Amino acid sequence: ERPLWNDTLRGILVALIKDRRPLWDVRMRPTKDRSIQLFRDIAAILSNQDSRMNEWYVLEKWCWMMEMYMRAIERPDFEWRFKGAMSFLMESSSSGVQYIDSLTPDLLAEATARYAETEAEVYESKIELTKKFRKGCAAYRVEMAICHRPCTHVSEPDDLFKEVNVKQEAPENDDSTAPRDISSTDGFISPTNEPTLAFLLSSGIKKLDGKELCQAGNHDVNWTSEIVSELIDSFKEQPALWHFAHPHYDDMYRRRELLCEIAKKLRKVPGGSAINEDIVLEKWRALHERFNHEHAKAEVGEVSSWEFYPRMLFLTPGVLSACRFDDLNGGIQPSRPVITSSITKAVDANIRKILGYVPNSTHQEVDTNQVKRPKIAPKPSTPKSTFHKESTPHVQQVVSTWVPPREDSIEVVMQPFPSAPPTATAQVTAKSEIGHILKNDFEIIRRPSPRPCVNGSKYGDFVPDQSHRIHEDKWTLMGRMIEETARELEAKNSELAFRLQKDINDVIFKYQIESLNHKQ
Repeated sequence: ERPLWNDTLRGILVALIKDRRPLWDVRMRPTKDRSIQLFRDIAAILSNQDSRMNEWYVLEKWCWMMEMYMRAIERPDFEWRFKGAMSFLMESSSSGVQYIDSLTPDLLAEATARYAETEAEVYESKIELTKKFRKGCAAYRVEMAICHRPCTHVSEPDDLFKEVNVKQEAPENDDSTAPRDISSTDGFISPTNEPTLAFLLSSGIKKLDGKELCQAGNHDVNWTSEIVSELIDSFKEQPALWHFAHPHYDDMYRRRELLCEIAKKLRKVPGGSAINEDIVLEKWRALHERFNHEHAKAEVGEVSSWEFYPRMLFLTPGVLSACRFDDLNGGIQPSRPVITSSITKAVDANIRKILGYVPNSTHQEVDTNQVKRPKIAPKPSTPKSTFHKESTPHVQQVVSTWVPPREDSIEVVMQPFPSAPPTATAQVTAKSEIGHILKNDFEIIRRPSPRPCVNGSKYGDFVPDQSHRIHEDKWTLMGRMIEETARELEAKNSELAFRLQKDINDVIFKYQIESLNHKQ
């Protein structure tokens, strides 16, 4: 008897699966045994609400919910009530894809009749998903097929339960030497007793459905050497299908697309018209298993006589460990457009944002394309204006690399603007010019002047005397110098600019701490 699902059980089911990431994140590469064990743990928790619960009913319910969720994602007009609760599956495009197509159309219709609560769910279940969302691996189709049809196998007792005669030795204290025949049905499972589902799974996998077997038989392909060689070469060109370190190895959608492309290529080979992606994958697994067997013999010292062994040497552990996919722009697939990993892009962007690092290629683009800061210089064809002299008579205009003026020379201020920007030699005298200005300003500030006191401290220690600021004082000039120097440095090398900013902050913080210690 099946359990009765209500809102409480459904909510607990979604929460428990969300906490068990291997059940829905295929990037963790969970095995089927591990997944079944996790479903068994969930069923044990849910059995507190309904004692009829087991792992197979939980798996069936989750497969049906995944079918409804994929339809709700594909069709926004389908407002499914559990779409928000299952939004954690949007972390990856391949999340939960192993459950899609595990229910055949007949089983999906049967499950919908059992679990659907609205007419919209019944209607959407009859409409198939588009090709984009149907690329699931149907990992649990066998389990679902057997779970829904246990009576089919029980009705054939000769296939599952055969009477075996076992000779039992006589006890030591028994004088009788004649062996006894004991039927395996005496005291054991009889055909009338319903077997466990685990026993059905182990014994009924090879006889799922006569129709499916006939359909698979119709697609038998005559694998000639030409087709197999083309198959191996096609797989060799797509490391995402066989190398575990490739960024797209766990992307089920991408892998399915590559398999479709390989199948399309093989259909053009004579004798391969019936090949599809499922047949390609099955054949590749067989070739991979055969190669592992041959390679194990080769390591012992035997010579492999398999004709395809040299073609598949790229699967050896030495070659696999030597492959690196740190930079997909290197051209893994020259004939295909390069698809970079979104995770790599995000990491690189964060590093550049924090450290101010810019690649060399970007530096070249900045040097050639960046618009430089406007330079204040008169045009050769226009007469020199006296506006700047009248507005700021004590400040020389900044041209390219800014150098503060000498305060003791009025002629320097009144000189006309040069027709050409100064050369970089002005930077050589920058330190001496700044030192001279700071010295003069410091002597002016040290002149005695009456200052009011606030709590024993001079007011001038907090607010500078505006009477001495006829023009920009030393701190304003120093701030301008630091600003211009930092901007030019950032245009040339952003990493050096970042280090300059860090050092300035450290120095300021250091002297602030010393000033606090001095006052104490």
